[in-house]
Amino acid sequence: MLRDGGDAGVLVHEEGRGCLVGNNVHSNATYGVAALNGGCPAASRNWLHGRRQGGLLVDDAGAGEYFRNEAA
Repeated sequence: MLRDGGDAGVLVHEEGRGCLVGNNVHSNATYGVAALNGGCPAASRNWLHGRRQGGLLVDDAGAGEYFRNEAA
C-alpha cells in the first residue's frame, strides 16, 4: 500500500525504470503514478484512488507500459 504522500504515490523520472504490480495506491496529494522526464515504468493491476488530481500522469518525455490499472 502506497498512501498519504505529499506528491505522487509513485514518481518515476530521469530515465528511471521499475515494475509496479498489484499495488493499492491511494490518498496521495497529486497523482497515483507519474512518469516524468524520461521515466518509463511498467505498471499493471494497480488500484489508483483517493488522490486529488488524477490516477496516472505521463508527460511528453515520459513513457512506460500500463495494463489493467484501475483509477477510481
